[in-house]
Amino acid sequence: MRYFLILILSMFFNCGWGQKVPKDTLYFNFDSNYISAEKNHEGVHAFRFKTEELVTSAFGPIIKEDLFFFTQSGFPPKKYSLKPKRVYSLQKFLKKKKIFRDASTGKLDAYKVMKYFDEFVVFFLVDDEFLKVNVHTSLSE
Repeated sequence: MRYFLILILSMFFNCGWGQKVPKDTLYFNFDSNYISAEKNHEGVHAFRFKTEELVTSAFGPIIKEDLFFFTQSGFPPKKYSLKPKRVYSLQKFLKKKKIFRDASTGKLDAYKVMKYFDEFVVFFLVDDEFLKVNVHTSLSE
């Protein structure tokens, strides 16, 4: 019985009792030459790549532009006045990291990008204010 009690207590302490780890934050300049902003019928903006063709390693060699995109967080969108240490270019950020590329085609792998960005809170810098965006994909696991 004693060992059973110790085992149960150690399980509670090791699992952290459901504590959520806060996500890190990434800040990107909104580049209208690389990303387009489209408003859907509900008035929610979707931000899609203009020039990137994406593939997915999740389902095979699918090439489609809307495999991965961002949407505004909340409606109406709340803008933030933040002072981050660094604001990245999304295009340079994605090209710099080889982990985002499909080995056979050299194109962005939507599944790898989705898994990476799921770990972060993402903001776009638009007109000197930050817009929080969510990561979306047309992929299903």
